[in-house]
Order: sequence, then structure tokens, then C-alpha cells
Amino acid sequence: MPLNMSKVPFIDIAVQDTVREAMLDGKAAVLFDADVDQVYWANGAAAALFGFASIGDFKAAGIAPFQTTIRQLKSAAARKPQTPQTMLLRVTAGLRSQLVKAEIQSLNFEGHLEDLVFLTFDRPSDDADDTQLAKEAIIGLESDGAGAAIVGHQGHIVAAGPLFRSFSIEEESLAALTQEVSQEDDRMVKRLVQRPGNTPVAVGIGRLSENPVRNLVVALETDLDQQEPETSQATEPVKVAKKPYVQTIPSAPPVVPDDAHDEDDEDFVAAVFDEDEDEAELGTELTKGPVRFVWKTDLDGRFVDISNEFADAVGAHAQQLVGRDMNEVLAGFDLDPAGDIATSMKRRDTWSGKSVLWPVEGTDLQVPVDLAALPYYNRAREFEGYRGFGIVRMADAMVDPVARGLSLGKETDTSSSVEEADAAQN
Repeated sequence: MPLNMSKVPFIDIAVQDTVREAMLDGKAAVLFDADVDQVYWANGAAAALFGFASIGDFKAAGIAPFQTTIRQLKSAAARKPQTPQTMLLRVTAGLRSQLVKAEIQSLNFEGHLEDLVFLTFDRPSDDADDTQLAKEAIIGLESDGAGAAIVGHQGHIVAAGPLFRSFSIEEESLAALTQEVSQEDDRMVKRLVQRPGNTPVAVGIGRLSENPVRNLVVALETDLDQQEPETSQATEPVKVAKKPYVQTIPSAPPVVPDDAHDEDDEDFVAAVFDEDEDEAELGTELTKGPVRFVWKTDLDGRFVDISNEFADAVGAHAQQLVGRDMNEVLAGFDLDPAGDIATSMKRRDTWSGKSVLWPVEGTDLQVPVDLAALPYYNRAREFEGYRGFGIVRMADAMVDPVARGLSLGKETDTSSSVEEADAAQN
């Protein structure tokens, strides 16, 4: 069955010949369909060059808005160049219009029947060192909801984003994954990494180069239960003293989804993982400090799991949300008045940077809850629902003008409580 390129995760394309070379060289790169009508893949540098705040925005808009550019590209792509052909492209982004040196080439990936068009742009300067190039390789990836890093020999982190570092993946685990991926013909490994006392992390590692060793690593927190590690190459230490928490799973969830977030995602990541934020005491009934939790929906948008940390933070009513439609819950509490989350879920987009004010049960307080979610697929690449995570910012609790939390917990049926809260809101 031919690959649906629009659903292939970022890392699966990044490790392909030619593509990985562009990644390592810090070039802006875009992968199109044969007719240059659809953007299948792009890195953060390419999105920025065309004036987009995120990779997803670029993919959603495509190249069609750039009429001069697309005419040039279509003309060059029609010749199906089998080797890189240099050209000057006119790229207009906002009020800026510039001629940029580029190279275009036809590519073909195993499993995809049609030729693809690969476009790269030279870096503005050649004075970047290896560390700077590694940083540029992961630009824009963390705004897609997954932690990203470039990892070298024995798991040494060459460059990493704040989201990746917040996962606290042990270097021993990264070393084991680095060793395993070095022996893979397809240059890629996807594993579930266990962390003591924390949720597992789905990790994808792709080998970009052997000398020096450079691997692209992307990681996403999951809501999978902790399990005992199975025997695999990745569970053996690589010149380390203790056993890394790495577990083989039959089919890891997509670790970098195809769609991207809104333009405020970088602010969202910075806010979520700011470890220096003040943690004000809110009273004996409320938890102090930020509380992280995970949640999951089915393909119809119903909650199928919410981790206990959420109920511990905002009240027992949260335990009764399982089985309810997420959009109905959001509407009941008036948490998504503009319908942004509902629209993203309907389109099956990845989304983040959404902050809602959730009522705290039994009080007249409300707390900011930062939400993000990524679609997940089965092995046949069929949509099955969302995996999400959230941060409850207890230190930022504030008085709720309509005191929705006072109506919660009075009914055993959460739907009744939500309706009461909705009535109070209105």
C-alpha cells in the first residue's frame, strides 16, 4: 500500500538520504509532492524563510500563496532533475521580497510510488560551528509539541530544546538508544523510555550521520502505564554503570506529528517549563505549585483516561469526566468560547498553547490550565484519538466571578454539575 506522505512523522523523513544531509548542514528544506502543490515536510528554517511562525502553519498554507515562487518551482520540477539543480527563487514574505539561492531535486522514497520534489536553501553564512548547526537542526520542532534534541556519541546531548530537557531522560538511556540505532539499516528506532516515578516517554531516534555521530531525537510524554522493561538491545547499558529505562513497544505513537501548533507555542513551552516561577501558598485545601497530568480521548472525542493528578488539583469532579465528550465539557464550563480547541480537534490537528480557567471544586477559585494534544494513530495510520497533557498552575489561582466551583461536587453526575456551572456562568 503506498505511503500517505502527509501522515508520515517528521523523523521518518528526516533520516532519509539527502534530507538528513540538509538537516545537518542547517539548511532550510521543504519536501513537496511531484506537482509542487502540497508541502509534505518542512523544517523550522524553511517555515521561517516563507514567513510562517510554525511548520504546521506552512504546511497548512502550502506554497500556493507564493505565486511567483510556485511558477518557478513548477517549471523546474517538471524537468525532474535527478541531481541538485541550482536556481534563484523569488520569495516574498510579508513586506520582504528577496532572491534566494536554492537547489531543487527529484527524490523517491521506498513505499511511495511517485517522485517527490526536494528544495533546499543555503544558510545565510558559513561561519556556524557544529553546535550551532545542531541547534538550527531542531529549530521549530518543539513548537510541534514534542521535545527535540541532537545527540552524539554515547548519548551526549549536543543541542536540546527546553521541552526535551524537562523530560529528564537519563543519558544512559540515550546512550543505549544511540547504540541501537547505529545498527539499524533504516536508521531509526522508536522506543518507550521508562523513568522512575514518572510517566513513560515515547522516543524516536534517527541516525543523521556516523562521523561525527549525530542523531535526531524527538520525545513525547505518554499516558501509558509503567511496565517492566522487555529484553532488547536497548536495555543493555553502553559503557554505563546502571540499566537504562528503555522498553521496546510494538508500535510507538507518532513522536512528531504532521500538523503544528499556533504561533504562541514557544511562549507556551517557556511558560510550562519555567522552573523559577513563584509558588504561592493557596491554603491547605489546594496543592502548591504546577501540577502536570495526562489525558486521552477516543476517535469520537470522549475522554477515556485522565490521570489522577488532575482530580487531586481541581477536585473529584474531574474523575467523572471519563466517558464524556471533551467539547461538551469545555462548552459546559465555557472554557473554549471561541471554539479554537473544538476546531482543532475536528480537523485532527496537533494543538497547544491553549490556556483555560478551570473551576476548583468546593471553592470560589479558578486556576489556569495549559493544554496541548497530539493525534495518535494505529499501525494502519488510522486516527484513533488524542493524547494530551496539561499543566495546572495552582500558584496562579484567582477568584472566579461566578464561583463555578461551589456548584461542583454536589451531584454524583458530573454532567449535572457542569450544567449548574454553565448556568452560573450565564
